Amino acid sequence: MGHVLVYSTHQYTAAIVNRLKKATVNVTAAQSKEEFDELIKNSKFDLCVLDSSDEAQIFELVKEIRNSEENQHSSILYLKPGAITFKEIREGYEKAPIMGMSKPFAPKEFVNLAKLLIKMKKQHDELVISKSQIEQFAIMASHDLRNPLKNILSFSSLLKDELCERGVDDEVADYGRTIFNETHKMINFVEELFDYSRAGNVEVKRTEFNLQATVLEQFDAIKKNYPVREIDLNLVGLPEVFCGDVIKMNHIFQNLIENAIKYSNPEEVTSIEVTFSQPFEHEYLVSVKDNGYGIDEKYLPKIFQPFRRGGLNIEGTGIGLAMVEKMIEALGGKIWVETTVGEGSKFSFTLGRAKSDSEDFKKSA
Repeated sequence: MGHVLVYSTHQYTAAIVNRLKKATVNVTAAQSKEEFDELIKNSKFDLCVLDSSDEAQIFELVKEIRNSEENQHSSILYLKPGAITFKEIREGYEKAPIMGMSKPFAPKEFVNLAKLLIKMKKQHDELVISKSQIEQFAIMASHDLRNPLKNILSFSSLLKDELCERGVDDEVADYGRTIFNETHKMINFVEELFDYSRAGNVEVKRTEFNLQATVLEQFDAIKKNYPVREIDLNLVGLPEVFCGDVIKMNHIFQNLIENAIKYSNPEEVTSIEVTFSQPFEHEYLVSVKDNGYGIDEKYLPKIFQPFRRGGLNIEGTGIGLAMVEKMIEALGGKIWVETTVGEGSKFSFTLGRAKSDSEDFKKSA
């Protein structure tokens, strides 16, 4: 049984409520705008039914529901005379369904649509619970595995050194090195699993920082891991003053820059270009472009899923891009990739612009 809020400015309120009650739905009717405001603020509903001839009022009610903490993911069904165009409702579709019905309508069709929207809301709630349980399991599992693995790594390091000092044959010494190396890989995997499980849940903390310097610091740190490689970095338009989450931005650029190096030919010069622009009023656009191997198009649909790679046999856990996507989504953006095999890849992402951002920001020369 779903819980439905009905708000109507017409005499049809009683008829709508009765139809839903006959369908064994728990219904609450708001008799005034003040009562609607109070219910949206303090009660949870699977479906909100809005009945009004005033389109502007419907759109304001939809906005209020989407901005409420309790009902931002509630399904919405609005009823109005004439054609349904949706052209005025531009926000909120990504959180839950918003559907309209033209009046007059067949009561049976109304009830069936209401039941469908209630079912979708309940499925959403179940998915949220399952996702939370999986993330909690990943956090606990990775936490519980780290200490034993670190102990194994420590003892295997001692064993490896002891075997070398005793001058045992190469095969036995190799066993010790294998234990040490494989344990080290496992620890890295567990650390990344822990970071991935928390990537989209950690609170976003916006501060002003030098984005240009941040990217350069990440590049310099990564480059030290490739001492014999020739790697060029070109920065275009990165601001010195930027308002954002510096920790998440560090992780994002670390992963994208390291991927650009790992998935490039070590025998050639690796060229990486990071660009920053603001083509949209409320969003920034950032891209990281390389001249690497590129990604076969058959791998693209799953490239941002955990434990997926671009088809090349290169060492890694396959969590990096999935973690980047979660962090970018937490920052109000989205990420995509354009790629050509043999020419390289370009990862682009948007970032929601903070209200406190200055209209003018200092860019690099």
